Amino acid sequence: MKLEKRLIGEVPVDSGQIMIVDPCYLDRWEANEYQYRTGLKKGKKVYEYRKDFDSWEQALLSEGGKTPNQLVADDDWECFTEHLDGGDFSYSGVCGVTHRKNSAGMTDNGLALASSTLWGDGCYNVYGYYEKGSDRPSRIEIIFE
Repeated sequence: MKLEKRLIGEVPVDSGQIMIVDPCYLDRWEANEYQYRTGLKKGKKVYEYRKDFDSWEQALLSEGGKTPNQLVADDDWECFTEHLDGGDFSYSGVCGVTHRKNSAGMTDNGLALASSTLWGDGCYNVYGYYEKGSDRPSRIEIIFE
């Protein structure tokens, strides 16, 4: 059966990710800040952002005055980010889901699907596909490009 494609709206995105959830679960949502740890490391030596330095252009005296950006560019230092929430039904948990290998998946309690977007922030078209004579979509599609 051929389906009719209709533009049904847009999804505004400011965090580079979206979530699909049944509204009846929203009373279980935990509003929180994104919990993460980031910085740079080389072997066992670690400098953590907001703990050991406040700017990636701040001189580190213990590294001869080089900035974290210079260490990454010049030496064997690596940047790292650890996501402290892996998938709780919360903002931080959704961030943890979208930073996993596939950039998409279910929250740990199975109440929502989270996905990163292709280009980050923006407004993305949503299309519904309708069977002839139906006023309910049989599928929806979000275009991230």
